[in-house]
Amino acid sequence: MAVPSFQSLMLPALTALADGVVHRPQEVSDKVAAQLGVSAEDQAEPLPSGAMPRYRNRVLWALHHMKRAGVIRSPGRGQYVITDSGRALLAETPTGITTKTLERYPEYMDFVERGRHKPDDAAVDGADAATPEERLQAAYEEVRDHVAAEIFDLLRAIDPRRFESVVLEVLTAMGYGGSDPDRASLTAYSHDGGLDGVIKEDTLGLDQVVVQAKRHSSPVDVKLVREFAGSLDEHGTDKGVFFTTDKFTGPAIDYAKSIKKRIILIDGPELARLMVRHGVGVTVTKTLQLARLDSDYFDPDVEA
Repeated sequence: MAVPSFQSLMLPALTALADGVVHRPQEVSDKVAAQLGVSAEDQAEPLPSGAMPRYRNRVLWALHHMKRAGVIRSPGRGQYVITDSGRALLAETPTGITTKTLERYPEYMDFVERGRHKPDDAAVDGADAATPEERLQAAYEEVRDHVAAEIFDLLRAIDPRRFESVVLEVLTAMGYGGSDPDRASLTAYSHDGGLDGVIKEDTLGLDQVVVQAKRHSSPVDVKLVREFAGSLDEHGTDKGVFFTTDKFTGPAIDYAKSIKKRIILIDGPELARLMVRHGVGVTVTKTLQLARLDSDYFDPDVEA
């Protein structure tokens, strides 16, 4: 049999986790293969990139999407277990689970909105009318969003001091400070006056950007943003960037837009996307080059 699509693997994978025991992906893969009769040969079929077997890759995508919906959770790296929401879903005895099914869960819709991308059922199974370039772009965006979502989870769990250094790495990778890490520095942890870092935009340090990095588990309110704005005066600058692992409240966003000082607010999902875009905390596994016909090459009226 052909390797099932990742959406076709969702229900079998959730069923494999129905025992309530923590399982690793390989255990889920083995259970699903037994359920569906996926042969060892089909399980071993590699992706075109050769990075991993196609079957294992699709099981991982199935687990990833269900985790984003909250029907399963990951108590540790490479571990999955069913949740109460997952049990309730199985109790409905569904004939299948797709991304459309998962849209009923607010957690999944938050994930979709953060990634600004929703996998299309038809596109996944190759029945879409999109051009190959469009399908490739959609696939790239989905992989990027998957990585960003994983980064977002890790950002919310790392040490606050480490989070501050990550933020400075991202800013230097974006070109602030001339991409020179020596121009980015953390202030003293216990005496920072609410400021976590400073980036010099020029060699002499005549122009600076002040950075605040807060690993919050709840939305940042306007009080903290107002305090940050007031602290910029101590550094003789009117530019600042406030990072958080959570979100900013509406009043906090409105306040930052209303004042003359230039304060940029970066929430957790946006920071994760910036890390992927600028290569911080990620590695490139494969680079694809698209070739197009050079019609001039075959034109007899054009000299070689």
